[in-house]
Amino acid sequence: MPDTVREFLASRRTAIEPADVGLPPSPVPRRGKGLEQGRAGQVSDQVLTAIEDALRLDDYERQHLRALVEPRRARPRPARPEKIRVRAGLRTLIAAMDPTPAILQGPRFEVLAWNRADAALLTDFGAMLFADRNIARTGSSSPPIP
Repeated sequence: MPDTVREFLASRRTAIEPADVGLPPSPVPRRGKGLEQGRAGQVSDQVLTAIEDALRLDDYERQHLRALVEPRRARPRPARPEKIRVRAGLRTLIAAMDPTPAILQGPRFEVLAWNRADAALLTDFGAMLFADRNIARTGSSSPPIP
């Protein structure tokens, strides 16, 4: 991995504290700035997107990373919508499924809609900020069937 990519990723990594991503404080000091191995070959879009999401990069930082990783392939990515709109009919359907828990997730595991039974079983997504309503981040999942 070229030094410029390593430096950029390390600078973005140091900007995030464990508490920023919902991790508990550690009694052990952080070992380093992270992302220091510097091994990279062909990096897929899926891996780049995962890194961008984990480091919470904005659209400009995402474009910059892609330009650093593979300059000839770099191109502006379309801005992701801040919030996906759920049609009223889907909301009505999910509400009508009560008392069966129902949840509607977006392509990045963001929670878009839920019913009363789901809120009672998993968590009250309505009490969370939209940015925090994500199954992958909250760790919420369906409980095991006895």
